[in-house]
Amino acid sequence: MKIPVFQYVRQRGIVWVCDLEQSTSYLNSDANAGALEDFLPRLHAVGKTAVTLAGGDVFKWAGDGFLAWFPLELERTLPNRAGSVFQAIWYLTVLVNISRLGCPDVAPAFKIRHGLTYEPDGLLYRSPEGVEILGRAVSLAFRLASVPAPFPSFVAQARVFNAALQTTDLHLRSEDWAPTDEELLKHFKGQRSGTEDLVRSTAKAPDVPVVVSEAIKTARSVIKKIEDAEYPQTGFAARFIEALLEGPDWSQRAANEFHAWSREAYESLAILVANMEKGPTRN
Repeated sequence: MKIPVFQYVRQRGIVWVCDLEQSTSYLNSDANAGALEDFLPRLHAVGKTAVTLAGGDVFKWAGDGFLAWFPLELERTLPNRAGSVFQAIWYLTVLVNISRLGCPDVAPAFKIRHGLTYEPDGLLYRSPEGVEILGRAVSLAFRLASVPAPFPSFVAQARVFNAALQTTDLHLRSEDWAPTDEELLKHFKGQRSGTEDLVRSTAKAPDVPVVVSEAIKTARSVIKKIEDAEYPQTGFAARFIEALLEGPDWSQRAANEFHAWSREAYESLAILVANMEKGPTRN
């Protein structure tokens, strides 16, 4: 028997780990195990599609999630790449939340969460069995993906998140997060290394006064983009939905549910803006 040849290369890049919440409890439940077995291969398929469209590769399927790698040849490309990754995270999370990836309505309300890190010195090695990647930030991303956070359920190194804000048009809210001693033990095995500069998604509105005229202006801008077929019909969303529509029946159903949700959100926004422009109702 010949010892296989391994090829090693150093790379920098963004690590994205996607994880399914409560997968063990679903698997141990007779009522939910079947739905989980239907859902996981679909998550793998749409996850790989989202990662590829964002310019990355799925390096490892972890059973209930995946590890994706986005190489960075140049440091200055970080904002564009990070913005693409967050686009993929947002649309994949929305798709899972509203469609269960085409699983029956009786299936559990599956939720996914995400850990994102910057790896400056990843070690990639190739063998006949495939590609593996090692690095401190790779291990950290797996830990971050286990931490609960509000939609779109991400915990990230601030460097990656702040870079994404330079290029993405998504309205992403975050808060600084410093894990407590109890959280360090639960999610990081008590190790504090790498946890000094983290952010996570939040449902909290920013603590700034709301100017109605500015809110209307922003909402009108979003509505115009939708009506002009600039958003979300083009860019990442368009390519993602197009890929879903070209897939099997379950992915087509998921795409149609996403389209219906988008239309409903647009109509609700238009009604809200119209009411805001009218001003308060006087009795």
